[in-house]
Amino acid sequence: MNIPISYNWLRAHFEKDMTEADIILPYSRGDLSAEVHRIMRVLKESHTDDGITLKVRAYSEAIAGILRKLN
Repeated sequence: MNIPISYNWLRAHFEKDMTEADIILPYSRGDLSAEVHRIMRVLKESHTDDGITLKVRAYSEAIAGILRKLN
């Protein structure tokens, strides 16, 4: 059994219904950063003048929930 192949298969299987999105969290809403990391897979994170920019992979409902909290 090849473990790396099994891991990749499992990840692909459980993420098949997920979507990728870019989320910008203003520094004033840094409290949401922990929530994003807890409920989403963060693919990339960078810090800009506007805040924390995150490229995430998650269920669309989870992404929508974070975006609602930002408005």
